[in-house]
Amino acid sequence: MVAISGDTPSVQTADSASKELVWGYRSELDAVRFFAFLLVFIHHFLSPVDFKKYDLFTAAGERALQVDSSLREASAMGLCLFFTLSAYLITGLLLRERESNGSISIRKFYLRRMLRIWPLYYLGIAIGVAMALLFRQTRDIMGFVAYLFLAGNFYCAAFGWLHNAMYPLWSISIEEQFYLLWPWAMRCFSRSGLAVSALGMIAAANITLFLLGERHAVTDPHVWANTLVQFEMFSTGILMALAKRRTTWRNAWMGLGLVIGGPVLWFAACFFLK
Repeated sequence: MVAISGDTPSVQTADSASKELVWGYRSELDAVRFFAFLLVFIHHFLSPVDFKKYDLFTAAGERALQVDSSLREASAMGLCLFFTLSAYLITGLLLRERESNGSISIRKFYLRRMLRIWPLYYLGIAIGVAMALLFRQTRDIMGFVAYLFLAGNFYCAAFGWLHNAMYPLWSISIEEQFYLLWPWAMRCFSRSGLAVSALGMIAAANITLFLLGERHAVTDPHVWANTLVQFEMFSTGILMALAKRRTTWRNAWMGLGLVIGGPVLWFAACFFLK
């Protein structure tokens, strides 16, 4: 999540600078993307019942099962990291567009997002519907109708996760909901106004968490799939993009250490404080 910039002009060529300006591509963040992907992969790979099915892990006892459960819970942070990174990149891209052109083209922004996300997203939904029809999972078909309208997370929060390989697409619904709102805020507000908006989103997320806690809501999926709760992750990325701080290699490695250290500490909390 931390950008790396060289200390000398020769580090970054004109072509790479132009590419960064136009596309918002930051090659140094690929390591963060990979780590986030790895966490998400581990989370979905470790089923909560798999260790009970294999004699190897059953023989290891309850401690092995506790490690499995804690690792699965901690690796869910990969999705939070994706949300943070997404907001950081989008905010930085739109800030550069506004500084360069004096305004933000909402139409071009949505066109870019649609071409980048929708083809694979709706292909995934089509595959999910085909699987639901094959296995006669009527409820999942209704869920994918909500996915079509970018409301998959609301359906999952209300009725539970779909029993389908394509169910993780619910997170795209939250991404797209963020994209529906944030470009307009960036077009209308100053930097300070954007920072206040991000802080307001953090406050709304924590108020929502408090209210859900008062209702004893189930974390997975009622809390996890809640848009306002996840918007706290986007707010973190927004504030980082607004910071306007020049980053050195030392700070970048320290930031990467924090990215890795966060899930490690969360695993320790899941393991020892349960």
